[in-house]
Amino acid sequence: KIDISETLNCAVDHVGDVSGEFYGDTACGTFVAASGVLYGPASVPAGPQSQTPWTPVSQSQTGTGTATDPYQITTVVSTTGLQVTQLDSYVTGEHHYRTATTIENTTDTAVEAPLYHAADCYLGDSDHGFGSFDATTGAVTCVAPDSAGNPSAASRIEQFTPVTAGSNHLYAGYSEVWRAVESQQPLPNEVRNGDMLRDNGMGLSWTSTLAAHTSTTYEMTTDF
Repeated sequence: KIDISETLNCAVDHVGDVSGEFYGDTACGTFVAASGVLYGPASVPAGPQSQTPWTPVSQSQTGTGTATDPYQITTVVSTTGLQVTQLDSYVTGEHHYRTATTIENTTDTAVEAPLYHAADCYLGDSDHGFGSFDATTGAVTCVAPDSAGNPSAASRIEQFTPVTAGSNHLYAGYSEVWRAVESQQPLPNEVRNGDMLRDNGMGLSWTSTLAAHTSTTYEMTTDF
């Protein structure tokens, strides 16, 4: 089950797990910074508190889950000078879903609007895991322990993989990830103690300057 809140939290339930794949179900979301203000979901379990909540505009769901007619959730939020439209798509049986986030500058002046997609991992009913980064794909990953308690090819994963080029990444302790988002700076392209079992999180970010009355779209997948 994939659910997106009206203020752009993400929540995923996986077959065989009792709890959701992010801490508190909804400790995952889309954030944008502009003019010194961070905008994001109204509430993130054990997450950042400094964000200004998105103003919900609309949300709709379509599709039958096939490759030609995927399930789609379209969520529109806004704030002063910005409108964000996020399209989340899923095909039944796939181990990933796709997110396309469009940021529109509705003002008469250019604005720098970094986008963040970040989460506190809770993979396989556990709040602790390992982490990695794949330089070839740009994917940042939370890795569950295998049956021996180690990260391995047998481990379950959840990861954010960029489709749009130019992303930055961070794997770290969950609170470090949220602090990095709150800094409103590009994520630092680091894997911090990926070989240590810890309460972990991950994120991707993109940075660009939007001219007046223009928009840009960033795409990624969330993989399990």
